Amino acid sequence: MRSIGFSTGALALGDFRAALHMLAEKNSSAVELSALRQHELAPLVEQLDRLDLSHFEYVSLHAPSSMEPGFEATALRYLEKVARRGWPIIVHPDAMYTRQEWARLGNRLCIENMDKRKLIGQTASDLAEIFQDLPNASFCFDIGHARQVDPTMSEASAILQRFSRRIQQIHVSEVNTQSEHDSLSLESILAGEQGPRIRDQRRNPKRSRCTGPGNSTRGRRRLASTGNLPGPAWAPIKPASAAPRDTHPLIMVSFYPY
Repeated sequence: MRSIGFSTGALALGDFRAALHMLAEKNSSAVELSALRQHELAPLVEQLDRLDLSHFEYVSLHAPSSMEPGFEATALRYLEKVARRGWPIIVHPDAMYTRQEWARLGNRLCIENMDKRKLIGQTASDLAEIFQDLPNASFCFDIGHARQVDPTMSEASAILQRFSRRIQQIHVSEVNTQSEHDSLSLESILAGEQGPRIRDQRRNPKRSRCTGPGNSTRGRRRLASTGNLPGPAWAPIKPASAAPRDTHPLIMVSFYPY
């Protein structure tokens, strides 16, 4: 059975309650709770006990994509609470100022490959260094980021050859040359249909799609006004045995506003 998931930031930028309300009316069994901005983390974590997430088979949380160095210790205290729930925590490598401290999250830590804006995390060699320091971490493969860094996808192939067994979830996104996320193009959707090739490198990875109609201001307003959510562009593949271990298929749709 297909399991379709969305990031709350994809549907209602900065308003996780509104996004969850939209998902409650749909047959969605996966969600990525979004706290992409530093100030969004504490309110989200503090409200977790009050959120009805019972109908989701899979829940992950995206940590702030950037933060001030002085906020790192506070962020880790909040994220440890999330890790104790057993949820994967998606983290951008450049947001980790003291990398060894992030090992406290164990196999709940899920490292995402980056786009051109970032100083680290774009290449297989970058990721190798990160995983050497954080051997228990899993991997969130963002196809759009990889394509923007290298449109030939040679680097993406190198990343998958080395780290496909770490994959926890996959983001499919449309990233332009200015590192802005656009709506999914036909080419991106067709690329998503090649997902089984990723499965060939790692038998049962989870899959996710990263952007959709909710990724522009106009699109988000339209979704909010109609309650309509974008449908799946392709089928999920089966869950994997990589850390952290889960038992349900996943498609994650995420919008990253910057």
